[in-house]
Amino acid sequence: MTAAPRQDNRRVRVLHVIDSLNLGGAQTALLAMCRALPHDRFDVRVAALHGPGVFTQAFQRIGFDPHFLASHKHDPRIPLALRSLLKAWPPDICHAHLVPSCFLCEMLRRPLGIRRLVSHLHTPYRKNLRDRYQNFLERMLYKRCDLLLGCSDDVVRSIPRQTPKRTLYNAIDTERFRPLPEESRAAIRREFGYAPEDIVIGMTGRMIATKGHELVCKAVASLRSECPRARLLFVGIGPHDAPLRARVRELHLEDYVAFAGYREDIERCLAAMDIYAMATSVEGFGLSLVEAMSSGLACVVSAFSMQRHATLDCHDSNAC
Repeated sequence: MTAAPRQDNRRVRVLHVIDSLNLGGAQTALLAMCRALPHDRFDVRVAALHGPGVFTQAFQRIGFDPHFLASHKHDPRIPLALRSLLKAWPPDICHAHLVPSCFLCEMLRRPLGIRRLVSHLHTPYRKNLRDRYQNFLERMLYKRCDLLLGCSDDVVRSIPRQTPKRTLYNAIDTERFRPLPEESRAAIRREFGYAPEDIVIGMTGRMIATKGHELVCKAVASLRSECPRARLLFVGIGPHDAPLRARVRELHLEDYVAFAGYREDIERCLAAMDIYAMATSVEGFGLSLVEAMSSGLACVVSAFSMQRHATLDCHDSNAC
């Protein structure tokens, strides 16, 4: 997408529209994007369809006060609220993230007066989804944008559209996510209550069924006789939290599994682990896996996830 020549010296206005600021890879990627854009060239704002969420303060700390169009995702006034925002602050580029936001911006592009639209896909385009609502939305999408971004080559290839497409890999701060000295790791492990002989297997991120937390629990349950010092550390929150806790009780793993909840110090949580597990069944580009690799952890990964990370070298700055 080539921007038209500018007639003034003002900064390029970019409005990022995202479903919510709840915990998720798209939100993490957007936070990194907002932090990296040169403020002398771009005037950036963030709007969430509903909120607030756990990422709100993280955006505020880097100078972005998010605009929330509604308090819940089923509010029918969301399109009108977005229209009011676009009229009050017309952007040069509207950058939509995740399916509902892309749907809203693409379907209402003309009446909303969106000049240039970027749709950003963070998971593969899939047919026959169990989620019929999302399946319907995706069948209508990625036709009315000027540029379609995907977080991996596999995601880009999954989109059956003739729209101009590009890959924009997710990025992490390799100074933040790096192997720590053993004495620092030992101190962090003590804070979490782990003994030196414990083997800590961990997962970070949103707790939803497709991330495979239950599968990892079953694996640890099968290991107990051979590896009684194996422990599980789950970092994150999400709708699968309560069912997962119930499953842990069914498997009699209460003494082996810890739920750390939402944490901003993910680098410290990773330092408490020996092994990182990623058992996802649906993934575009798992930021959590790249963070674990950069932190020097041994990683056990499902075949589906590995397809999207096999070519990445975590010491390659272009990848990380």
